Amino acid sequence: MNFKTNAYFFFLIVFTLCFGSCKKEILPSPDSKGFVYFKNVKSLKLIKEVVQHNWKIHYGYGGLTGKTRFDMPNSSFRFLSENTIQFVNNGIENSPSKITWERKETVFSSEKQWQMVMANGPAWIPESIHNDTLIMVPNTVEPIGYSMTKN
Repeated sequence: MNFKTNAYFFFLIVFTLCFGSCKKEILPSPDSKGFVYFKNVKSLKLIKEVVQHNWKIHYGYGGLTGKTRFDMPNSSFRFLSENTIQFVNNGIENSPSKITWERKETVFSSEKQWQMVMANGPAWIPESIHNDTLIMVPNTVEPIGYSMTKN
């Protein structure tokens, strides 16, 4: 074999090894009610693809009784960068907060889940997505889950 043939086969082998086993990560299939739960997603890259957007918060639901609901007009959850978020609560902007992503146990379960750990506040768990609605829950006792859609 000549040099060109050897170089061609070398390139083909390297290309196949680097790109041949790559497959696009996808979310698990929705359950019977149409929910996809993030606790079953191990890939941080996939979680970020879904979560790292600007979101309009519509309402909070949960709390002590689990049945408290309150509307949140003019509220949002915004990613200013990959590692900085900002909440706007009823039109009032909170200070931006640095975040890191950690896979750790929650107060709800010993199963590990991806959480956005904030520099000044509770960690947030991307709980589920239903159609276009994201549910985010703080990793606290008696949490309020927040329902939001992309803004």
